[in-house]
Amino acid sequence: MKRIIAFLFVFALCFSGCGSDEPSAEPEQSKPESPSSAEIECEFFSAENVKAVVPEGWMAFTIADVFSDVEGAKDPDVIQICKGAESDFDLFTNPYVQINYYGPDVEFFAPGKDWYTDTEDIKPFKAGNHEWEGFTGYSDEYLFAILWCIEGDIEYQATMWLNGENISINYNDEDVLAILASVASSDGSAPAGEISSESENENPENEILARYLGDWGGVLKIRGCTSAYSHLEGVVSYACARIVIDNSGNLVPFIGFALDGVYLTSAEATLDSASESIFISGTYNTGNYSNVEILEYMPGTIGITFPVDMNGEGFELFVNLRRIGDENWTTEDPQMSSSDLDYFRGWTFEQLAQGMGYDSNGYPPASYLENGPVPSGSSGSGSTELGDKAGADGMVADYDTLKTGLEWCKTERTYDSTYDEVAAQFGVHGFFVDEFGDKPYRRYRWFYDDSNYVTITFEVKPDGTETWNVTAWEGIKD
Repeated sequence: MKRIIAFLFVFALCFSGCGSDEPSAEPEQSKPESPSSAEIECEFFSAENVKAVVPEGWMAFTIADVFSDVEGAKDPDVIQICKGAESDFDLFTNPYVQINYYGPDVEFFAPGKDWYTDTEDIKPFKAGNHEWEGFTGYSDEYLFAILWCIEGDIEYQATMWLNGENISINYNDEDVLAILASVASSDGSAPAGEISSESENENPENEILARYLGDWGGVLKIRGCTSAYSHLEGVVSYACARIVIDNSGNLVPFIGFALDGVYLTSAEATLDSASESIFISGTYNTGNYSNVEILEYMPGTIGITFPVDMNGEGFELFVNLRRIGDENWTTEDPQMSSSDLDYFRGWTFEQLAQGMGYDSNGYPPASYLENGPVPSGSSGSGSTELGDKAGADGMVADYDTLKTGLEWCKTERTYDSTYDEVAAQFGVHGFFVDEFGDKPYRRYRWFYDDSNYVTITFEVKPDGTETWNVTAWEGIKD
C-alpha cells in the first residue's frame, strides 16, 4: 500500500532579515542546458535514499526525521544543499536547494500554486537524465522555485529559496543544474550525511558521453558533389539528432533531416575511448555508410559527414548541429549563420523531428538512461507499438470531463486499473508522452488546454497490458 502525501507547502523556515525584494529568477528563461560533468567541481552527498552532487562553495546537510521514534534520526529522503554555507545555521540566511525523494511506497501529487503569489511556470527542461518542470513564486516576500520530475514509481522534488542576504541563485545557474542533473536514489552504501568519494569524472567514457548525449538541432549541407550532382552543391536543409543510451545500455543515435530523396534508415553507434570519439555506421535509402565519426569541432557543436555513393557519382551530406535549447549561442558557428541559430532557439527536438516527417516511433525517447555500460555498437528504436492510440492528441471534450476523469483517478482507480479503463474516464485516448525504464513505463497526457492537463504513468506488463501507476496534474481547480 502506498503512503499518500498531501503537499501543503507552507514554508515555516524563513530567512532572517533576507535581502533584496527584487526577484533574481527569470521564469521566462526556459530549457537551460545542464553543464557537462567536467565543468563543475563537486562531490556526492548521500542521505539513506537519495544523493546529489555538492558543487564547490556549497555545503550539504541532512534534516531531522520528525516522524521517527529514534532520537537524532535523520530523514532518509531529504537533503539540503546551501550555497556559501559554513554550517547549518546558514540555511537561515543563504539560498539553498532542498531535494526530496519519493519512492515506490509514496503517491506523488504535483505541488499546487494556490498557496503562493506571483507564480510563473517554468517551461520543462532537461538536466542530466531528468526532465524537470515546475514554477516560481513568492511565499510572503520570499522568492522560491519548485521543480519536480516523475520517473516511473520514483519522484524527485527540488525546492529552492532563491534570495539570501548577500547571495542569490537561480534554477538555471550552472551549479544548480549540476545538482539537478545528479539527483539519484542512493544505493545506501554511504551512511546518511556522508560525503562520498564518488566523482562524476572517474569514468573517462562518461566524460566523452557528456559531450555527445542529448538533443541537437541544426542544418544539413550538401557539398563535395561530383559533376552529375553539381546542381546540389551548397543546398541547405534542416536536421536534428538525439543521442542517448537506451534501457539495455546500448548507445543509440537518431539523425533526421528534411531532404527529398535521401534519408538515413538505420544507425549503429560505437564509442571509442582511445580516440575519444563516437563512430556510427548504418544505411541510407540508397546505400551504406561505415565508421562515420561524430566530431566536436567547437564547444557545443558537432558535425557528421555522410558520404553518399550513387554508382560512382555522389556527394557528401554534412550535418552541423548545436544543442537544442542552448541559450548561449552568442558566438556564430562557422558552419551556421546567425539566422540559423536564431531559428533553432526555442524549438524542441520533438517539434523538429515531427516537422521532418518523423514520429515518436522513429526515434528513442529522451527518458532513456544516459549512463551505464557502453556496447561495441548497437542500433535502437523508439517506443513500443501503440496501436490505435498512436497519434492521439489527448484533447478532452470539455473542462468538466477533465475534472471528472481526474477525480476518478484520485478516488476509484487501483493498481490493476488498465489504460482502457482510465481512458474511458476522459472519453478519448491520451497523448503519448514517452516510454522509459526497464519494466517499462509509459506516460500519457489528457488536455483541456495547455494550462490544464492530467499526466498518468502506466506500467507495461509482460503481456503488453498497461496498468495505472502514478497520476499528476497541472492547473485544475476544484
